[in-house]
Amino acid sequence: MRRLILCIALIAGASRLDAQEKDLDFLFYLASKGYHEEVVHLCQGDTAPLLGSGALDSLRYIHGWSLYSLKRLGASATRLSQVSPSSHYYPKARLFAAYNEVYLGEYSQARSLLSDMVHRDSVSVNLGNFLRAGMFLLEGGLGDFEREFIKVDTSFYGIQREAARMKQHALEMQAHRQRSPFVAGMMSAVVPGAGKVYARKPLQGLSAFITVAGLGMVTLENYRKLGPENIKTLAFGAAFSVFYIANIYGAVFSVRMAEQEFQDEYRNKILFDLHIPLRTVYN
Repeated sequence: MRRLILCIALIAGASRLDAQEKDLDFLFYLASKGYHEEVVHLCQGDTAPLLGSGALDSLRYIHGWSLYSLKRLGASATRLSQVSPSSHYYPKARLFAAYNEVYLGEYSQARSLLSDMVHRDSVSVNLGNFLRAGMFLLEGGLGDFEREFIKVDTSFYGIQREAARMKQHALEMQAHRQRSPFVAGMMSAVVPGAGKVYARKPLQGLSAFITVAGLGMVTLENYRKLGPENIKTLAFGAAFSVFYIANIYGAVFSVRMAEQEFQDEYRNKILFDLHIPLRTVYN
């Protein structure tokens, strides 16, 4: 079905594409029906020197929006950022371009898009401030977040719930105490499994303690009864050494993973709460 639509689109629009008089209504129709791949295909290699500025902006917008819908965020940001301030689509295009850059971790590029943005109303100003505040939070700048968040009108209908959640995220991130991999390793070296408990994985810590302590006791028993050169003593001693070292490494790794999981969880929460107001206002 999608191939049929594309064929129809190519046939119906071929002459106009060659003449660079793209049927914008048709492109918008395709996008509204979810045929974003087809829109992107039809917009490839566009120079559009014969289009007026308004039509060209509309073309850039629908191309960028379809790229966004296909999660090609880098290309989408580039295309949306080309929409001129005179266009009806400019505020939406510029804010979504900035959000795409934020999602990709390109914070300096996102800030540049927002700082150069021409605002026509308080809505875009408010959403821009909210995006900037969220960027600071993603970068871990809690003080900068507070200074930027003060500028946000949290009573605005499109942002109320997300602003409250963003503030809560900041409080939880501020209360978070980062665990040290070095401390975790030292704790597990002294008491096997202790580093896992420190990493908030008590069951894994208990399991490591039982395994390492059990192997240590069996090794010691064989050493006392059979001597250091007996094959059983050597085998259990080797197993004890492997699990003891693995216990230390596992504690270090667990702390690093726990910290990464925490950062990823809050990154996803912040990105979600930055995204919802844009979709609410520009649906």
